[in-house]
Amino acid sequence: MTGVVRINCIASKMDRRSPSQRTAWVVVVLVLIYVCTTVVVRRTLLADREAAVWDFFQLWYSARVLFLEHRDPYDQQVAMEMQYALYGRAAEVSESQAAFYYPLPLLLLVAPLSVLPYSWAAAAWLTLLLATVAVAVLVAARDVGLRLSPPWAAALVVAVLAWFPVAWSITLGQVAAVLMLPLVIGLGGLLRGRYRLTGVCLALAALKPQLVYALLPAVCLWAAVNGRWDLLSFTVLSGLILTLAAGIFVPAWPIRFLDAVTRYAGVSPFAPPLQILLRDRLGLTIDWPWIAVSAFLGLGCLWLWRSAGADLARISYAVAMTLVVSTLSLPHIGMINQLVLLWPLMFALKEVSSTIQRGSVVALGFALAVVVFPWVVAATLDVSPSVPRYVVEHQAMSMYMPLLVGGVLVWQFVATSRRRPLKRWL
Repeated sequence: MTGVVRINCIASKMDRRSPSQRTAWVVVVLVLIYVCTTVVVRRTLLADREAAVWDFFQLWYSARVLFLEHRDPYDQQVAMEMQYALYGRAAEVSESQAAFYYPLPLLLLVAPLSVLPYSWAAAAWLTLLLATVAVAVLVAARDVGLRLSPPWAAALVVAVLAWFPVAWSITLGQVAAVLMLPLVIGLGGLLRGRYRLTGVCLALAALKPQLVYALLPAVCLWAAVNGRWDLLSFTVLSGLILTLAAGIFVPAWPIRFLDAVTRYAGVSPFAPPLQILLRDRLGLTIDWPWIAVSAFLGLGCLWLWRSAGADLARISYAVAMTLVVSTLSLPHIGMINQLVLLWPLMFALKEVSSTIQRGSVVALGFALAVVVFPWVVAATLDVSPSVPRYVVEHQAMSMYMPLLVGGVLVWQFVATSRRRPLKRWL
């Protein structure tokens, strides 16, 4: 009995703690978990290997150049230094140019890791990637209305971590996997009417422009038409704050960034998947069919946003289709950046599982196909040593994922329209 009394006393003391004290303890526990996981990742995966996490190395090195050496990370000399660190020589035209092509405010997120040795910084970054992807999956599933028991939620997180774009993003240390979290949170805010949160999160997600190529202007246009001025103002204000904060270190960074984007467009091997489909699969050597189809799909997305109004279901559908169409039609979106399809994928799973007979079984089969199919295709590719594997994968596989997810969404739209006349969408 004495032991029970002591336990009850301890529990009652914990209950009497203020919310701020409980929050502080939660933060302390999370920090300890993060540090311990970072140590495990470093000891088991990285040790002291140099540049083991490829894409993150460029961010880490650029952050050190900016914050510790007070140099411009857009400078060609910095790119050459990174190339020699990665290749031991200058990069060839067919290889990744290992230059800093991102908006400068992105380095503000990496700044705390720039003071660490690379192996420790990379381990901490990998831990952050795993955590943000897991949280993004759960947040997206909740916001689209996908109700899962804890075991199924855990299984979904594991499946997404094994999904081709996500797995490669984590392996390479791609910042897109981190910025997916503010994107998902922002879309959840859009559905919940928390427009200021949406504006801030979309501005953060725009630090990886491929994530919001079409989505950001579409949401801003919808906000302007529907009078959501708080969403517009907070998007602009957040972008302005990020721009000015980075300008402290490189005042002319927007001009330097545009110059870097121009150089990246000249060396990027990532043609739009729709162009690859029409050119390589159907043999159309001219560009106007791809441009025409892309324009038609873009107009379809505009129609969805115009008809959405304040209807949450229609807004969700417009978001999902905009992300699918941008991934399918716009340039410089590699396989890794197709992780932006996470939100449309969650929405499609929810729609399938809730609207058809035995929907849960069909949704499970669809999810398995999405996860397994890209790896099967990748295993069958014949890769020449003279061509980087990611280029071959993009040419062979980039159209499958947006077509698969988009096909399910179109099928669901048609099925819904049969139950609800199309004129109600106008």
